[in-house]
Amino acid sequence: MHDSKKLAWGEYEPEVHRKSVEFARTKFLRAVNLHEPRVLETLYADVFGTYKESPFTFTTIRDLEFAVCMCAESNKEAKDLLTNLHSWAQGWHIDENWCLDGALQTMYRSHNEKSPSWHIVENYSSFGESATKEDERLLEFTHEGWEPSRQTRAQFKSEIIREFNLKLEEYLKKTEQLATQRGYVRTKSKHGDGHFDWLACFQVKEMDAADILSQFLPIEYDSAVNRGRDSLNNATKRIRSAINELADFIDLDLREEGIKPGRRSLK
Repeated sequence: MHDSKKLAWGEYEPEVHRKSVEFARTKFLRAVNLHEPRVLETLYADVFGTYKESPFTFTTIRDLEFAVCMCAESNKEAKDLLTNLHSWAQGWHIDENWCLDGALQTMYRSHNEKSPSWHIVENYSSFGESATKEDERLLEFTHEGWEPSRQTRAQFKSEIIREFNLKLEEYLKKTEQLATQRGYVRTKSKHGDGHFDWLACFQVKEMDAADILSQFLPIEYDSAVNRGRDSLNNATKRIRSAINELADFIDLDLREEGIKPGRRSLK
């Protein structure tokens, strides 16, 4: 079962195939679609035509670039697709390879129809991997049991719970040590859903931190404005920090923000 507080299934995940990063990227793209539907609309208007004209099916930017590199002269359609795809992505400040993969996969799964949402093919390369072996996961606990003529029910219950908890804590620490020794890292906890909205609005709608604060936290914004410039700066600093942290986690280069009079750059 997937813990709703985590961005992946378990407490730990392989460092080289971080499912939490994939989940976070998907949440970002969904937030993009929610706040700026023109991103997908322009994908279909400006890129989908050349995608359908290509004699090959591409679902990753790596495959598309390889096709262009290997047969640039004979595969004009692929070259045009690559050019149009980059032009579209740069216009929306989402020119990372994983964003381009998402665009190609969305067009691939559209089946000649415009899709109102992103369709991302999940990477299952790490699905089914285990940090521990079956015998290492075995948890054993024994106790001599309850002699009701020597202990009350409450006394025995308290004793066995205490001893089991000690055994359980020892077991958990040992298991975590095994996981980290084998290259697993703790799964990232979820950012607040609002952070994905903030990042999407900053990146593709080109809103600044103050505008984001005003739209998503209007009461806090009004209060900060009333308290003065320092209070507003502190409030927007929290927005900027959250955007930077999430962008770094999903490997998204933030757009260059024009500095308005009296406002600091996001960086």
